Amino acid sequence: MDVSGSSEALLVQRYADTRHKIVSLSAPGALRLSNEGCTPTSIHYVFDTRAIARTVGQRAGRSRRQQLVFITVDYSFGYDLENDTTDVVEQAGGKVLGHARHPLDNSDFSSHLARARQSKAKVIGLADAGADMAGAISQAAKLGMIPGSQVFAALALRLNTVDSLGLKTTKA
Repeated sequence: MDVSGSSEALLVQRYADTRHKIVSLSAPGALRLSNEGCTPTSIHYVFDTRAIARTVGQRAGRSRRQQLVFITVDYSFGYDLENDTTDVVEQAGGKVLGHARHPLDNSDFSSHLARARQSKAKVIGLADAGADMAGAISQAAKLGMIPGSQVFAALALRLNTVDSLGLKTTKA
């Protein structure tokens, strides 16, 4: 029952299929779990990267903030979230200017935030989750980027992260 990371979940899903075992996934969000990675013995439910992309990406692409840059976690979930959101943003008329990739469990986002700031994109899309997203938002606030001229789109933001960071940091 369940595996939290998308990369690991793809491996477990395939392994379970070769052993004819059932695997049920609710935490990982890579769209590949429901598409090309899907097996007769796997269940992937809750959200996926395509659903997240459609809700946030359409807004970013259609609004006055038509240029977006990503800060992306460097594994399956981040890649899928960035790619799916890029597709939606571009279909809505927006433009993606690039990305800065960081390792999982990163502790220093200063260079990634600097690259995003230098891009002059109107929207900085955070294609990560959990502690990485919280760290990026917290450091952006300390650097005076929140609030600022660029808007942060925390693509996979959950309420518990808002609670841990506080409304002062997350309301902008």
